[in-house]
Amino acid sequence: MRGRMKAAAVAVVLVTLSAALGGCLGGGEGRLIQTGSSTVLPLAIAWAEEFQGAQISVSGGGSTHGFNALLSGEADLADASRLLKGKDYVSVGGKDEWVNEDGTASRPVNGVLPVKWAVAYDVVVVVV
Repeated sequence: MRGRMKAAAVAVVLVTLSAALGGCLGGGEGRLIQTGSSTVLPLAIAWAEEFQGAQISVSGGGSTHGFNALLSGEADLADASRLLKGKDYVSVGGKDEWVNEDGTASRPVNGVLPVKWAVAYDVVVVVV
């Protein structure tokens, strides 16, 4: 049961990512740059490997780095293991109040309106 749920989740993510990357790459032209959370990095690398022949650059650096790169136009995708914060917008010339409590943005900054897309959840468990 657990294996089937995991396989179904991976399939949904890959299909969705296929559509997203297909649109970003413009029919095979250009390069897709994805950067951010080192927690998400193993997933990002696995997704990029599914698109052999496409020019996809994947790197870590942390959620803040990913948000800064996306919002300043240096990256196409930001990997994050936390919600977007007002300080992320402020650091690239936006305003704190443009970011809602749920991590969504009410306005674009530098022509970018980030869209929150959850691909996984993690948890810390204390075992005694």
